[in-house]
Amino acid sequence: MKEGVKVTNIMADGSICEDLSTYLDNHELPEDAKSLIVDFIRAGRKIREAQGG
Repeated sequence: MKEGVKVTNIMADGSICEDLSTYLDNHELPEDAKSLIVDFIRAGRKIREAQGG
């Protein structure tokens, strides 16, 4: 990151996160985010199965 640049990480719950690498140590993903991840996994599995994998 360039010197003098400030990044503000505003999370889905509205909180501000100073360090993304430690965010999940103190917070859980919102249910909507968890659902999206599960949906992506299921969609990927369906695509792989359709391709014979």
